[in-house]
Amino acid sequence: MKFALSADDRPVLLAEVPAPLLDAEMLGRTLARLLFVCDLLLDESLVWLHPGARKVPPMPGPSRQAALLDRHADALAELAAAVAALAEPAPG
Repeated sequence: MKFALSADDRPVLLAEVPAPLLDAEMLGRTLARLLFVCDLLLDESLVWLHPGARKVPPMPGPSRQAALLDRHADALAELAAAVAALAEPAPG
């Protein structure tokens, strides 16, 4: 995954998958990972997504992506562990 700027200078999150590896399973896993990263960045993205809001509004209902995230929980657990490791304070 990587971040880039669109033609009109909006930040975008991209994922690249080599064509020979792209199948339904890889596409689902890639979408789940993109959603996970978006969730991680939700608070920092508040000013773009909800201008003027002080906090992220509650979701009006259950996530429509819940089944996708559940299906790829193993890949997301690995990503979550990596994120948690980055967030740990340095020893000393």
